[in-house]
Amino acid sequence: MTRKSIKEIILRRIIQTAVILTLATAGAAAAYDVGGDVNLTGSNEAYYLRQDEGHKYWTWDELRAELGIGQRFGIGFVAEFNQPKRDSFGDPDEYFNDITRKYFRYRDKVFNAYVGDYQKTIGRGLLFRSYENEELDEDNIVEGAVVDGKVFDLGEITGFFGENRREGYDYDDRVRGLAADFQPIRYFSAMGGVAHCEMEDASGNRVSTDLLGFGGGFYWDYADFYAEYVDRAGWDVTANRNRDGRGYYLNGNVYLPWRNVAVGVQYKDYDHLFYPYSSPPTVTHSGRSINEGANEKGYMVSVSTRPVRPFKAEGGYAALESRPVTIGNFRDERAITEYYFLARYDFPKPDLIVEGGYTYWDEHNRLVGQGGTETGELRKWPTVKATYDFAEDFSVFGEFEYEIKTTYRTGADEDTTYRRIDSGVSYRSLTGFTLRYEDSSRLEREYWGDPLLDQFRDVDRWIWYEAYLNVLGSHTLTVGYGGQRGGLVCSGGVCRQEAPFKGFRITLTSSF
Repeated sequence: MTRKSIKEIILRRIIQTAVILTLATAGAAAAYDVGGDVNLTGSNEAYYLRQDEGHKYWTWDELRAELGIGQRFGIGFVAEFNQPKRDSFGDPDEYFNDITRKYFRYRDKVFNAYVGDYQKTIGRGLLFRSYENEELDEDNIVEGAVVDGKVFDLGEITGFFGENRREGYDYDDRVRGLAADFQPIRYFSAMGGVAHCEMEDASGNRVSTDLLGFGGGFYWDYADFYAEYVDRAGWDVTANRNRDGRGYYLNGNVYLPWRNVAVGVQYKDYDHLFYPYSSPPTVTHSGRSINEGANEKGYMVSVSTRPVRPFKAEGGYAALESRPVTIGNFRDERAITEYYFLARYDFPKPDLIVEGGYTYWDEHNRLVGQGGTETGELRKWPTVKATYDFAEDFSVFGEFEYEIKTTYRTGADEDTTYRRIDSGVSYRSLTGFTLRYEDSSRLEREYWGDPLLDQFRDVDRWIWYEAYLNVLGSHTLTVGYGGQRGGLVCSGGVCRQEAPFKGFRITLTSSF
């Protein structure tokens, strides 16, 4: 038996196991749901990709499940099976099967506790955040314990501690802290907390950083305001030395009953605030920032309205900049400008929904000095989408996106245009078919095999066919074939990273 045949057998068994696990856990949940005392809930996502060139394949499965016992107790886990899992950014493929997360929870009217791997955000994330970054496939989740305890009806106190091993480091980070969040009088709230983190620097030495934060706000029917300040002392992972840092975040909104208008303003000023277990607000609509809070400031203004019931619109403007950093004889300056507009109109007859939007993104990086350089990227893309229910239980949709991207390089700017057209038909959300067409004004060099063997392809157009089928209301099987451009894909103002791919893909998603 050849090695290829053995791999294919293993692959089939993994997919079969994932399907059996999903159906078995769903059946177990129904069988053991006794009067609401014991129940099993969760989800499963299984992927299989087979590339046209070289017939290379990837498969991975993620199973999330929690066994609830009464209203108070729960035991949960996340299991991953990767044979291998393809990384979105071209890193080596990973082979591993492991329970990557597990926890025990307890909840009553006073306490809420997690023991094991937990996700938790203090305030708006400046002081502490244990979370999973799905876009970058990065795990910043702490393993330890977190307890929230209510103090009468005034608020709650949170205590937490734990460890996490960052990729590429030999020792666990250790973090612990205490925070309080109170609402002493109506319409007003206040928060405060401390955090301590022991880490490993780039040379393998143990270092630490301490944070102190406080904030508060008021909330009314027609306006709200929130402010938070965090001071950081000790090791700065971005400067690789001891250095103090601080961060401000402000958020205010006004709601006008006239024409249903809402106006929001956000402001940030992060001066060497970043450490591995914080994630402050980005203050952009797309969710992107300059350097994740290491050294940046900026603001965003947004306005939304619904003057009549069928129509609603939203728009905003954001401007960010980093503090100048001296690198040799140069001064490094970075800036981002973003504005967007979204609108939607629902026609009652015919049953038609029309949506449109426009996004502008300009990111610059300048090295100021004699012989300095300028790099950056300007992206402008309008989108239009329509959904029409042409018969009972049937609907069709179409979406068009046209992007103009200018890449800045000193003395050599380059313009590229992209087009994307999506169209499809669906029946009762039970089954449907989608066709995607994308093209580029220039050939793009895509990696598909071993770069040492010059296994690349030059492509300027991509066509993707995809069909899905919903089974029993909680399982969706999706089959696709063709090519996908990948990269930073933005739709409706939401951006995400996708890996370029050409071949065959099967996805099975389930919930129970």
